[in-house]
Amino acid sequence: MELIKTQMQVGGETSISGTIRNIVNSAGLRGLCRGLGITFTREAPAFGIYFGSYEVMIRQMGDSDLAVLSAGGMAGVFSWIFTYPQDVIKSRLQADGFGSKQQYFGVKHCLKESLARDGSSFLSRGIISTIIRAFPMNAATFYVYVGVMKAFADKEEAIEDTFDTLKTLGLRPLKYTAMYSEKVPDSWSRRKAERLAGSSNRLALITTDMPNIITV
Repeated sequence: MELIKTQMQVGGETSISGTIRNIVNSAGLRGLCRGLGITFTREAPAFGIYFGSYEVMIRQMGDSDLAVLSAGGMAGVFSWIFTYPQDVIKSRLQADGFGSKQQYFGVKHCLKESLARDGSSFLSRGIISTIIRAFPMNAATFYVYVGVMKAFADKEEAIEDTFDTLKTLGLRPLKYTAMYSEKVPDSWSRRKAERLAGSSNRLALITTDMPNIITV
């Protein structure tokens, strides 16, 4: 869809079906995957930097509204700064024509031709406007996410679920053991009985409980 969007924006196509038909007629089904490899090299580090930097900042600043907005905005900025060159190459490949109009024949060829024609500065072209857009957009994204989680979270149930998971892992969080020592066995027994009565005996949801485990 990213390729189709780009072709419609810069290639003169006016409909989704027409764009797909033009690509397939010119380059076959393989043409629909143009830029996929360089997209992977952008997305993998981008999400790592995005969520990693947010987590580091929020642990240092707390979870106030201002902290969430600031950390979310800066996480978006950091992820774009470190992966922007890949995005430029991806965009050039996907905006390129097909058939006789094609200029680039792969990532290396695009990089070589662009460097020869425009110099290394092309790798950062447009980054300022991207950062200006990234900060408010990602600040709002994290703010809404955190707000929804706070609004619908049941703190006591979350703690019980976390202790259930910790118990299956054989862990004993000393800080909260005395406070919730009476609640854990009852909660565990109840949830174990419910799971056994179901269609399958599921393992503890370690992934979904991880934020609470880290907190404990």
